Parts: sequence; C-alpha cells; structure tokens
Amino acid sequence: MKRLYTFFALLLALSATNAQQYAFDSVGVQSITIGTITQKNDLWLIQVERNGAYEYYRPVNLPVAYAIPGQEVVFEGARGRKELNGKLATVPVKLNMIRVLYRTKQPDAPGETITREQNDEQKQVNTDSIGFIKQQLGTVMQIADVFVIESTIEGELKRYVPEFMPDDFKVDGSAITFSGVLLKYDPQVRMMGAPIRITELMAEEKMAFDSTMLQETVAELFPFDSAGYIQSARGVITLIADTYVIVVTEEGNTTRYLPAMLPKQFQVADKVVVFSGELGKIPANVRLMGTPITLDTIMEQ
Repeated sequence: MKRLYTFFALLLALSATNAQQYAFDSVGVQSITIGTITQKNDLWLIQVERNGAYEYYRPVNLPVAYAIPGQEVVFEGARGRKELNGKLATVPVKLNMIRVLYRTKQPDAPGETITREQNDEQKQVNTDSIGFIKQQLGTVMQIADVFVIESTIEGELKRYVPEFMPDDFKVDGSAITFSGVLLKYDPQVRMMGAPIRITELMAEEKMAFDSTMLQETVAELFPFDSAGYIQSARGVITLIADTYVIVVTEEGNTTRYLPAMLPKQFQVADKVVVFSGELGKIPANVRLMGTPITLDTIMEQ
C-alpha cells in the first residue's frame, strides 16, 4: 500500500537498494512504462512485455520496498547502454519515478490504461470521460457495502464512486491523495457519487509531533511566525555544519531553506526532493543559514 506521510504529514521516500548502484551512463530517456518486478541471476529486474516478447530493465536505484516478485509497477527514468548479465540482455535504467500499479480494472479485464496528462488527445481516446482529477486530497468513506471518496473542491464537498478500489484502500475514514478520470453518467439516476476511474492512489498517514525531530539550530526558536507559504519547490538536501538545508536553484538564483524538522530518511546529502511548507520569520539579531520552513510535505524526486 502506498502511503503519503506528512508532518503532520510527511511523504515517505524509500531508500534504494545498495546492491544495484554503479556508475550510470545515460544514453536516452525511458518514458512511462508498465512492467512487473522479477528476480533473475540475483538481479532485481523490471520485466516489460512488448508484442509477445519480454524486455528486461535493470533499475540501478530500485527502492527496497519495490523488490517484490510479481509486483506490477509504473516507472520512467534514464536509460543506460544495453548490457549482458549472464545470458540475459538487460537495459540499465536510473529511475526518476516508480509507483505500484493499482489497476483501475480487475487484472483480467480489457482496456487497461494509465493517464498521465489531461490533454485533448486523451479526451478523444477516453470517450466516456467528462473530466480529470489530479492529486486531490480526499477521505475514503464506507456506505453500506460501497466505498466512496469524499473531497472538498473549491469549497464544495463532492463524492466519488471508484470504478475499482484496491483492497488495501478499503479503510473507512482513511485520508488519501487520488487522481482519476471522471466518467459519464445519467444525472437523472440517483447515485452515491460521481463515477471515477482511479489512476493513482496514495494513502496518507498522520504522524504525531515529536520535538526531538527539531534541528538543533532552530530548536530554541521554534515555532516561527509565518512569513508565507511555498506550495511546491524542487531542491537538493545539503549538510552544512551538521545542519540540513534544502538548496533551491531557479534561473541562476540560489535560496537556502532551513527545515525545522527533517525526517531521518531525508537526511541524506545530495538527495533531490520536492517539498511544500510554511516559511518562518527570522527573529531580529538572529542569523540562520537559510530561511526557516516548517514542512508540510516532502518526497524524493
């Protein structure tokens, strides 16, 4: 089950397996692909079926939690030069993204698709679609024997009925982030909610505040008065004088952000992350190595 952690909600990033790290030489881009995790010759591979034959991709940074034989995944990244592992030809790939594939239809049903962008071409292909939802917060609710998703969009409470809901997510009251394709339905027919074909699900797990997670340089200053909010930014974790900061470079300008709390799994120099959070005011006569921020979400890029 894929879980979204925040600080109150922190997005959990999984550490990569050390056994498959090496000097990677990129020769191209691997676009979004569906495959199955498999193990051959002590190597973890992603098996992809093309025209009745199989291709094998060797992820050099496969997260440990994905090393499950038979697990279907969606992935993309940089391709390396094809190599021979024993008698098996494999394509090295440095993952930029990998997700568990939760099928929007049962495995034996036809027509499986993955929706990436909301463009005119997809609207023509998805003739039963009337719109899209992308990474929206919601809550799973059980009504009788049906599981629905409730979400507030532009101040209005809406309810959606998934065409298919994985068993792991059938937990009444659980918070999730979801994406999907809204399906046509007859407004004259009374329904529990608008039908939706889910394309992505992440479960959110609340974490209690722990003062021991505060970085030493800001422990006596926390909490900060608000100085604004960052909705989404991409940066690099950097260790400076035993303190972790997030360095963001945009259009040649570099800004340092000093997270009040940083989960241990992100306390790794040079890790690329995407984060959001509330900026803090720097007290008078206090010098800090970056703009303080209280993270709302953080995930590995």
